Amino acid sequence: MEGFGVYVPGKSFIHGRDPRVKILASIFLSIVIMRAGLSVLVLHSLLMAGLVILSRLAVLRVISSLKPFLSFFAVIFVLHCLVWGESDTVHAVSGELLSTEGLIRALTVTWRFALMVIAAALFTMTTKPSELIAGIGRLLRPARAVGVPVQDVAMMMALALRFMPIFLDEWQRVRTAQMARGVDFRKGGLPGKVRTIGTLALPLLINSFRTAEETATAIEGRGYGAGEFTHLREFKLTAADCGALAAICIAAGLPLIAS
Repeated sequence: MEGFGVYVPGKSFIHGRDPRVKILASIFLSIVIMRAGLSVLVLHSLLMAGLVILSRLAVLRVISSLKPFLSFFAVIFVLHCLVWGESDTVHAVSGELLSTEGLIRALTVTWRFALMVIAAALFTMTTKPSELIAGIGRLLRPARAVGVPVQDVAMMMALALRFMPIFLDEWQRVRTAQMARGVDFRKGGLPGKVRTIGTLALPLLINSFRTAEETATAIEGRGYGAGEFTHLREFKLTAADCGALAAICIAAGLPLIAS
């Protein structure tokens, strides 16, 4: 199983960084990307390409992380094309005005989301699930003072990320099984497609609950919650970690400030 959310073993510079640094860098990149214009997004794309090279991940593997979100990107693009702007009309679609302003806005927003997905994919592909839990727990440790169950929150966030590729893989298996039984997802109008997609919902829901129950049983069987948590590896920030975080913040933030 490959794609978004699946850890890829490696010994690259990105793999070796402290998970707290990668979490903070991902959050910062998401913030600046959401505020970036079209010209700044070009520079952010170059930065992301450099991070992919440093991670030593296959480019096609990283790009494949976008596949589950293609439908979402298409909806976002079309909505912004039709809704944004009423001047400088290029041509009309279904009676609605399609403007160059809307096209630029649609491209910008879609590009932003694509870069955010790639940033998140780089983070999950280069960080072990155990390191992810430890990193989130370390960052949220001050919240213990107000009674927040930090370790439980970290576990839930890590499981949510881990279950995304499992859910997508399960969806593909159910879809393949339904197609083998003669279900055609390409024919029919919108009502017909909604009905055929409905054939996926029930088995997918049942399998998801089964997987969740098995995971809960496995966690309970390993004594989760019985005493203070310890970690196999104690993380310590190094000069390389601090330098990497500073370099990403400068490289991503300066173009935005300059614009």
